[in-house]
Amino acid sequence: MNSVPVTGPTPAEREESARLLPAPAVGAFPSDRHFVLKDNLVNEFARTTGLTQQVRRRLPIVGVSLAAAAAAVAAFLVVTKPAPAEFAPVIAVEQGDASGAAPMLERVAHTVEQRASVALGKDEYLYVKSMISYSKPAEERADGGRMVMDPLHAREIWLPADKGKQRLVKENGNEFEVENLERHGKGVLGLPTDPDALLTALYEETKGQMESHGADAAVFDAIGSKLQESLASNELSAALYRAAAKVPGVVLVPDAVDANGRHGVAVALTDKSGERTEWIFDRDKFDFLGERAYLVRDTDRGAAGTVTAQTALLARTKVAQAGDTP
Repeated sequence: MNSVPVTGPTPAEREESARLLPAPAVGAFPSDRHFVLKDNLVNEFARTTGLTQQVRRRLPIVGVSLAAAAAAVAAFLVVTKPAPAEFAPVIAVEQGDASGAAPMLERVAHTVEQRASVALGKDEYLYVKSMISYSKPAEERADGGRMVMDPLHAREIWLPADKGKQRLVKENGNEFEVENLERHGKGVLGLPTDPDALLTALYEETKGQMESHGADAAVFDAIGSKLQESLASNELSAALYRAAAKVPGVVLVPDAVDANGRHGVAVALTDKSGERTEWIFDRDKFDFLGERAYLVRDTDRGAAGTVTAQTALLARTKVAQAGDTP
């Protein structure tokens, strides 16, 4: 896949942003979505409004139900027709290493802890930009049921430091505002930073969710959501990584590729349906690159290796107000 050129802040500005903000974890994605992949808020909203976008069980970016997603939308501002879908790529399925996941996640957590973090100013926003693509529902497939995906496209979100303000999302030509999850106690504020206590809280929070995919997958997805498009502190981000290392079934995948074509090492979990979700990190710096999800065995959704989601994180920094870009 060709690399997507990225324009943004100068090296000095990037260094300053790295000091000010917690390291991104598993979205772009993306979040209202799981960047990074299940219960994508944007796609859930798209379905309730008749837009032809895919509906998945996770994503960037924060898992929500259809009813919650619909209720969260405060004002839909712009709607454009999405580009035609493309056939989903098929990749080789690598065997995961169960012994390598915990050490990798500890390295990532330690790296996050070493980065200085300063809270956003009261009126400032966290800006996150990703490239994303997700599979479409079965009824929108073509060629005898072969899985298709939306074309790779940009997603931008502005997360306010002020809990009373709404989030702004721009994706695939659509622009809308959604409620701030922190305002309703559904975000990251108030979560314990002890990994064991945090993991217990997450299993309780996700109880009954994604039942066909398994309780462990629900927790893994919840951790990914809270690490992506959120205001998680460095301390909480590190705790979330350490909690993820304790989830049964988490493995290390030696080579994975994000939506921008960047190779890295991944930490992954396969759910009961046969879909593996990877969090992809830079091999040397342990920075989060993006996510990828795909089938590890033949299912009624597609053949083994069929990619169902892919994201790439392009920017994460603070801005003065919603709509501003670096």
